[in-house]
Amino acid sequence: MEYLIIASIALAVFIFLLVIIKVEALRNRANALFLEAEKYVTEDKLKYVCDNLYTYIPSVIKLFVNDELFKEIVQMIYNNTREIARDILDDGKFNKSNKEDK
Repeated sequence: MEYLIIASIALAVFIFLLVIIKVEALRNRANALFLEAEKYVTEDKLKYVCDNLYTYIPSVIKLFVNDELFKEIVQMIYNNTREIARDILDDGKFNKSNKEDK
């Protein structure tokens, strides 16, 4: 019984780490696509990023994430990355010192 509990915990930790790694890889790919879209795409840049990034999502997750939710997630990644970049460009440090009125 103890071994079953330990194996279950180990499996849960393993799955959690895989999810973290996959999310980080998707975020990095999204940021690369944002830069690519800024350089080469003249029309709907968000659509370009969403269309290209959607191919990197595992099929299992695609069952639970529709197009609208995916666009919201991609927009959230963009907003978060933009806010971090502005903060770093503000004074060279990541310290949330950028106080822009919204």
